[in-house]
Amino acid sequence: MESVGMSIAMIARAAGITDTQISLYKSGQPSTRRGYAAAVLAVDGRPSKHQAYVLAVGSVRRLQGLARIGYTLEQIATEVGMSWSSLSRVRCSTGAVLWETHVAVRDVFNRLGIDGGSEIARQRAIRKGWVHPFEWTDIDDPFEVPSAPEESGLPDPVVVERLMAGQPTNATREERKAAFFMLRESGMSVNAAADMAHISPRTAERYSNLEKGVAA
Repeated sequence: MESVGMSIAMIARAAGITDTQISLYKSGQPSTRRGYAAAVLAVDGRPSKHQAYVLAVGSVRRLQGLARIGYTLEQIATEVGMSWSSLSRVRCSTGAVLWETHVAVRDVFNRLGIDGGSEIARQRAIRKGWVHPFEWTDIDDPFEVPSAPEESGLPDPVVVERLMAGQPTNATREERKAAFFMLRESGMSVNAAADMAHISPRTAERYSNLEKGVAA
């Protein structure tokens, strides 16, 4: 568990034993290992209410996932009850967060709908490679690998990049939409972005109106 960032204290709290007992377990003494093995081996990295600090991975995935479905950090911070700057640090964390922070983010994630309404936040998240919530089976499992875009029906970032580079490719509607918004964000005109993303003028107009509505 230390390989995924859990401290001895975190492992001990999750296992229901003391830090000293964890140290004895790690020492390799046969009698000690037998006594604590079951408790230690049951620790899987998922947050436990017995821990003061838990792995940040679940909070990071939730915050990035909310951006991926159109929630701005300001929206999420208001719901969570934290400052924008504090939540931004959580979203980029590779270590641990307080149990209370994990619970606050988890509860907001479970409560919010599947569309935050900000296409700008959504496309930025796609560009950063952040994972859609639907791609996780167990979002708190530090060892889980998200499903591939083709398995989840989500835009494939590689296909989107090929569209933006003007390379021929078979793209879905969502991939063309993602490419259009990312090209627009880069400063390209509506018509040029539509042509590059292989979408019709009528569809481009609808997307452009959505973009204006979000920005307003």
